[in-house]
Amino acid sequence: MSLISYDRAFPHTARIVVSAERPAAVLRHGAGAWLVTERGRVLRSLDDPARWSLPRIWVADKPVPDGELLTDEAALDPALVLGRVLAADPDLFAQVARARDVEGELVLVLRSGPEVRLGRGEDIPLQLAVAQRVLRIVEGEADYVDVSVPERAVVG
Repeated sequence: MSLISYDRAFPHTARIVVSAERPAAVLRHGAGAWLVTERGRVLRSLDDPARWSLPRIWVADKPVPDGELLTDEAALDPALVLGRVLAADPDLFAQVARARDVEGELVLVLRSGPEVRLGRGEDIPLQLAVAQRVLRIVEGEADYVDVSVPERAVVG
């Protein structure tokens, strides 16, 4: 899906801007599944969500109709964070299995098992860099890496 805007700069100019939206997650509610963009827009419902290797976001409330922006913060915030992870570190994005909002705290669950706890996700590029470095140091020995305060990462 693309966003299209235009500006008629009379008398001789028309500017058209097309912004593509990239899929960033599969939103799940019960048996339903929807493709969601990095900006939190629901692209379309999915008949076979298993075909998509994108991270999952599970929500309690049914999402908005196709083409609309998510309004539920429990779905929107993880979608926006996944979009920022995709932009900042595509390799780490490929490792994310699920994203969730736990009482305003954002958590990424990696396919290898550990969680990356981002807190409010205020400095995603720095937090991801710290998390990657810590995960390399602990090499599979951690259940989680909390980088909500990147200067003081915590491993559990």
